[in-house]
Amino acid sequence: MVFNHAPSREHSITLKAQGKSESKTSHIIVKILVLTGFGISARILGMVSNEVFSTFFSIQVAMGITQAVALIRARRCNRRSNLTMAAFVITCVILSFDSYLNFTGRITTMPHLVRAFTPFYALYGVWIYLYSKCLTDRDFKYDKKSLLYFIPFLAVLGANFPVYLLSPEQKVAYYEQAQDMNNYRLVVYILVNISNITFTVLAYYRLKKFHESVKNFYSNLAALQFRWVENLFIAAFLFVTITFGLAVFNVGSNFANAYVYALFGLLAITIFMGYSALTKVDPLFQLVDHIKKDQKAKTDKKAFTPEQIQEYSNKIESLLNEQKIFTDPDLTISKMSDMAKLPAYLVSQFINQHYQQSFHELINLHRVEEAKTRLASSEYEHLTIIAIAEDVGFNSKSTFNASFKKITGKTPSSFRSPKS
Repeated sequence: MVFNHAPSREHSITLKAQGKSESKTSHIIVKILVLTGFGISARILGMVSNEVFSTFFSIQVAMGITQAVALIRARRCNRRSNLTMAAFVITCVILSFDSYLNFTGRITTMPHLVRAFTPFYALYGVWIYLYSKCLTDRDFKYDKKSLLYFIPFLAVLGANFPVYLLSPEQKVAYYEQAQDMNNYRLVVYILVNISNITFTVLAYYRLKKFHESVKNFYSNLAALQFRWVENLFIAAFLFVTITFGLAVFNVGSNFANAYVYALFGLLAITIFMGYSALTKVDPLFQLVDHIKKDQKAKTDKKAFTPEQIQEYSNKIESLLNEQKIFTDPDLTISKMSDMAKLPAYLVSQFINQHYQQSFHELINLHRVEEAKTRLASSEYEHLTIIAIAEDVGFNSKSTFNASFKKITGKTPSSFRSPKS
């Protein structure tokens, strides 16, 4: 009996509708980012006035605030993660507003705001890391220990406290004297960026570790659509790295100009991050629940008896070699365990111990072996390589090519080519 993985018509229509909806929204976000880039470039080239640039910036800030409010009011998903992302969005809006005031010189008309927002620069990486914790750990809660993450913020606040005690006239004089990046500001800025870079890197590796854990449950990682988190954190890392370089190599007014443009770009990226937090987090939390159960089971690791090893091996081998369940692109450890009538956490543990592989690796190995058989057979000559890849369970050309090359050492094209 060969496993039939053909999706239903209703399922296909649903996927297409979701794809069109996501594609439409993605196009809107891309347009926002393109307009942001155009606005920044135009301002650099002197094509638009300060008034036009101010209007453009105001629209961005309004969008950021609207998104923060939407995150705060959202009732779906993990409320803690929504509030953390809202805090990040608000922080980025504050940073952009502070840079705008300094860049245009309008800070002198509001001297009480001189250095008022500077401590928030130390929160950028902190919110990124805390958001990664909220996403990957359902049990994470803010407590007294969480205050340790805000030490950089408190340190910068303390360093600027003497400025807050100055009179309005003294603050204006201080601002006018501190336009260039002096040694003190440079040291503080470097330390703040080191903190931001460290937290952002920790957040990224936390998600990478989470990504590896998912391999024990899903055969098709590309369909899970949580790569957006890693990509956004990479963007966050690039931002803090670039601004760190600007601080070190572009001191003076050049630094100030370049940094404010970078912050406007950051605000556009933040809008996209807020949108993703509102629309794409639900599936991610389903993965978190699976991993939590698996980790709990692994704390009491089971030693399989010879009889159980035989039973589990026979059932798994039958499902893979006879029923070829790996041809289902949406195969999960839950589906396999249901067919084998075995507990999912024990099947996952057995695969890790007996096959020395994750569920994802085991399924992809069988898919590649089946693809090799079909690529070498004249029976499938009329099918394209991508058609064969889809038939054996892959739904991503890039994933198929990468898996095939990793296992065989050859590309699918070179493997299918006639031998000379």
